[in-house]
Amino acid sequence: ASSDNFGISVSLYGNTALIGASGDDDKGSDSGKVYVFTRAYSADGTLVTWTEQAKLYANDPASSDNFGISVSLYGNTALIGASGDDDKGSDSGKVYVFTRAYSADGTLVTWTEQAKLYANDPASSDNFG
Repeated sequence: ASSDNFGISVSLYGNTALIGASGDDDKGSDSGKVYVFTRAYSADGTLVTWTEQAKLYANDPASSDNFGISVSLYGNTALIGASGDDDKGSDSGKVYVFTRAYSADGTLVTWTEQAKLYANDPASSDNFG
């Protein structure tokens, strides 16, 4: 949608890109989501194809969390900011940690939320993440 803020944050590692859409409304107004795209090359290495691999959501989405306002990817670990999260005070914010795992044959990919990170001294309007 026009106010999803697709591309508000971007991270690239190897052949994987994370693209934040902090204004996405799938789980509530401005709850946010992150798209995962992977890059593949043709046999001769000339043609590049980007394919959507997954859409990531917070396990505890809420309106105005802005999940995806910031993203970072390293290897199979993604950090995703939700600066509008209210768990520790209004707009105190948090960061989600997701990890990617592959099936034994390498065809099935699963992204799993591993942890939620908060500032040690959270306060309203910190916008951590």
